[in-house]
Amino acid sequence: NTFFFVKLGYAMTIFTLILMLLASMVRMHELPVQYPPCFFNPLCTCSKAIPDLGIVNCDNVPMPRIPQQINSSKVFILKLGNNGLRHIQPQFLVTT
Repeated sequence: NTFFFVKLGYAMTIFTLILMLLASMVRMHELPVQYPPCFFNPLCTCSKAIPDLGIVNCDNVPMPRIPQQINSSKVFILKLGNNGLRHIQPQFLVTT
């Protein structure tokens, strides 16, 4: 009789762990985080304010060149795409 309850306890523990694993996997597919606009261009988004901008996203933002403020702060991820940039000056992002 005691052996039955021990097996039931193990089964419930394993079932609970599987449910927790499934719940954490569902949370991975939530909507992406929306960051506030950057101070140097309101069409770009930054995860942090100055001096460390953190994650900078400037996808689909027309710009003739990369703003100097990006180079003078710490940027962890920089996303630039579909914005008209043809080239980046050599050594421009060295200090980020």
